[in-house]
Amino acid sequence: MKRRTGAVALFATLCLPMSANADAITETLTIPALATTAFSSGSIPGFIDLSTNPFNQFDPSLGTLNSITATISGNVVYTVNGNFGLFDVALLTDVSLSGGSLSGGPGPNSKPIAFNSLLFGGNLAFFEGTSTTQLGLEFHEEVDNSNTVSSANGFSGSVTYNFTPAPVPAPIAGAGLPGLILASGGLLGWWRRRQKTA
Repeated sequence: MKRRTGAVALFATLCLPMSANADAITETLTIPALATTAFSSGSIPGFIDLSTNPFNQFDPSLGTLNSITATISGNVVYTVNGNFGLFDVALLTDVSLSGGSLSGGPGPNSKPIAFNSLLFGGNLAFFEGTSTTQLGLEFHEEVDNSNTVSSANGFSGSVTYNFTPAPVPAPIAGAGLPGLILASGGLLGWWRRRQKTA
């Protein structure tokens, strides 16, 4: 009886999927240097849109995507050519995710722009797939479209996918399920013969 119980326990152990722990994949973000650029003419606000390098989406076959964190930073020079200016900065997917503001009087104002550890909890579908995607960095001027921005060194950061890996079944020795059935039949026959001789 002990041997049969041990065999059943071994079989159950071999057939159970291996436990999955949380894991992470990090993709690099870069935006090249931006020469001095005026905001688009016309209605206020005016816009300057930048895009990150293409980076890999999270492949759903790897497991369940739980959350995404992102960082991006760089230094921008905002030049007000009139009396006053105000512009907003937003990090974008297909919707605005987070932003900040910078205001100033006449002349250039240097300001570090940083988005640190943003947590994307409700817009995960944008990042899932087997292709690439991009984030956007958008400046929008609220006062005067003749004002300009520049960034000598561009921007850099990362996107991290936090996920639970898909369960992976433990390997079973032999030729898979057919081999397991054959081996079980052989063991059963051997056990019956042994019972008859005892």
